[in-house]
Amino acid sequence: MRKGVILGICFSMVLLVVSNDAQAKRGKDDAKENKAIKTDVSSQAPASTRGQQTKPKQIKLDRNHDGKVDRIEIYAAKGIIVESQTDTNGDTKIDEWVFYKKAKPVRAKKDINGDGIADTTSEYDTEGIIVKSETDANGDTKIDEWVYYENGRPVRAEKDTNGDGKPDTWVEY
Repeated sequence: MRKGVILGICFSMVLLVVSNDAQAKRGKDDAKENKAIKTDVSSQAPASTRGQQTKPKQIKLDRNHDGKVDRIEIYAAKGIIVESQTDTNGDTKIDEWVFYKKAKPVRAKKDINGDGIADTTSEYDTEGIIVKSETDANGDTKIDEWVYYENGRPVRAEKDTNGDGKPDTWVEY
């Protein structure tokens, strides 16, 4: 009986998290339409943790409602997000990885050309606001575009157009 109650509470919490996340992103959709694909929550809590709230280790989401997982969130033991993996273009392949510290993004990587290798890396400040991104835009595995941000908005961009690893084009916003 006790296991069933604990699992019921955990599943309800996961649905609430999934519903709130999806509603925040989609706006006015009804929470009943949201689909939680799978959760990896321990079904047999050790005796020392009975009566305590179980936190999810991983949540898999179908945010576009096509029946396929397009986002995986990984959580630390305390229930704080540490990583997310997302299929941003609907091809069923993960193409964005975000790493968190204290539930705020600190670094993100994105595959923009679909080859399975991250082409862009973004860095965030302690508040989770983007400060810099670097991109291999031509696919030669060398960074050739840099964008710098203030308050989350781009203020300067640099580009290496001749492949020497140094910027030769600058843009200010």
